[in-house]
Amino acid sequence: MESSLSEHEAFVKAIVAGNGNAAADQMRTHVNALANRLSDFLYFLNRTGRSQIIASGQ
Repeated sequence: MESSLSEHEAFVKAIVAGNGNAAADQMRTHVNALANRLSDFLYFLNRTGRSQIIASGQ
């Protein structure tokens, strides 16, 4: 969560500074990092036999 907040902060700072290219780069970096964390989490669930949590909504 802490890294996500710092990623958002960098994105907002770039917008406030009027730097659209930097803002786009920051958001792209954030989304890629989020996708990697989600992928790791889903892999963990699968490897530990807990993937039914996602399917059942528990």
